[in-house]
Amino acid sequence: MGVAIIGTIFFLFYYNMSSGLKSRFPKRKLKKKIFEHNYYEEYEKELSKYDSENESLDSQ
Repeated sequence: MGVAIIGTIFFLFYYNMSSGLKSRFPKRKLKKKIFEHNYYEEYEKELSKYDSENESLDSQ
């Protein structure tokens, strides 16, 4: 009897987790794209800072 209760709880937990991930996946993917976009913007800003420093050193 105890095994059946534990099995039912495990099944419901697994079912809830698997069905919940499907509905949340596009939101996570969207957040990941936004994060990647911001990362590359920051990278380009850093790169432009270093490029401007190199140009000023070249002119001296």
